[in-house]
Amino acid sequence: MSEAGAFQIQDKRFSLVAPRVVIIASQWHEGIVNLLVNDAVRVPYDMANIQAEIIHVPGCYELPQAASMVIRQQNLQDLDAATNLGLICFGCVVKGQTPHFDFIASAAANSIEQLACETSVPVMFGVLTTHTVNQAADRANGTHSRKGEEIAYALLEMLQLKQDLHS
Repeated sequence: MSEAGAFQIQDKRFSLVAPRVVIIASQWHEGIVNLLVNDAVRVPYDMANIQAEIIHVPGCYELPQAASMVIRQQNLQDLDAATNLGLICFGCVVKGQTPHFDFIASAAANSIEQLACETSVPVMFGVLTTHTVNQAADRANGTHSRKGEEIAYALLEMLQLKQDLHS
C-alpha cells in the first residue's frame, strides 16, 4: 500500500473459487478514473488470475444503480455464482462552487454501502472525493497513493473472507 496506515497485502495469496470481479467506472473525470481502473484490473489478475470485467456508466450517481443491476442479474442466473461476485465502483467527484458535490458523493457512498450490506456482495467504494482535480490525480497516479490498487486488494480480501465464511 502506498499510504501511511494502509493495510499490507504484498505477500498474500488468495485461493478464490470461481470469482467474478466487475469494475463499474464513471465517465466523469475519465482520465483519473482510467488510472484507477487500470491499476485495479492488474491486481486480481496478478494475485488470483482473475480477469475483471469493466462496465462504464455516465457518472458517480449511476454507480450504485449499475452495481445493483449486476447483482440482481447474477442472482437471477446463478445463486451459487453470486456468492463469488465482487464489485468495485470507481469515480471522481471534485468539489465545486455548489452543494452538488455533497449530494452526489453522499448518495453514491450511502447507496453503495447499503447495497453491500443488504446483499452480502462485496461492493467497494472507489470514488475519489477531493477539493481539486490535482488532489484526485495524486491519489490515482501514485504521487500520494494508488487508490485503484488499494481498493482492488481490499476487494480480494473481502471475497476471500466471504468464501472462508461459507466453507
